[in-house]
Amino acid sequence: LVVVNLYPFEETVLKNAPLSEIIENIDIGGPALIRSAAKNYQSVAVVCNPNMYAQIISELNSTKTISEKTREHLAVEAWTHVSHYDVCIERYFRTQFGYKEEMPEYLNLTFRKKQDLRYGENPHQKSAVYRDSFHRNPSVLDGIQIQGKQMSYNNVLDCNAAFKLIREFEEPTAVIVKHNNPCGVASADSIVEAYKIAKSVDPEAAFGGIVFVNRPVDDILATEITSRFVEIVVAPKFSASALEV
Repeated sequence: LVVVNLYPFEETVLKNAPLSEIIENIDIGGPALIRSAAKNYQSVAVVCNPNMYAQIISELNSTKTISEKTREHLAVEAWTHVSHYDVCIERYFRTQFGYKEEMPEYLNLTFRKKQDLRYGENPHQKSAVYRDSFHRNPSVLDGIQIQGKQMSYNNVLDCNAAFKLIREFEEPTAVIVKHNNPCGVASADSIVEAYKIAKSVDPEAAFGGIVFVNRPVDDILATEITSRFVEIVVAPKFSASALEV
């Protein structure tokens, strides 16, 4: 049984540590141990994910061994983990050194799963959303879901379209998106008035859409929004009374 936790390179980069600290957090021996253990998965179980500890302990307690199927799963997880680690290092230093190739021979990308989604583009399809940990620009995936059911693929797509559009405005603005298309956009002196105008652009298309506003939502605006069915409301902030509505 080989259990290894790598130095936190990715986390060190994301906290904007100095270069010397980032270099110190490039693990050398850890990946070698993980690779060699995974290569010998037929007789070695390699664990590099703390979330697996409970399962491994349970299996050892119940069977006194680790099954071949589990060892195979652990080996794949190990190679995936090391691959992600190496790509993070490569991408960081490409940026650090200003090293750019228009068409590189190998395009190494790595994304971390943010969450599973309720369904894909159609209800019978499975889906999940992944993000680039080093992507610095604000994203709809930075948002926190406060309440409601699990999001779907189309929900994420519509929220992303609405977010890109509303970023064009500084004044109080409301955006309504349905099926990845804006069906109402308006700015006004107040966010309530902006939403009323946006909704009036195409009330039929707005039914079941995504509402994005760039001001906090109070109970007055919440009541106006819920006068017709909407899928999702995104805002910088919600009052407690708005959430009740």
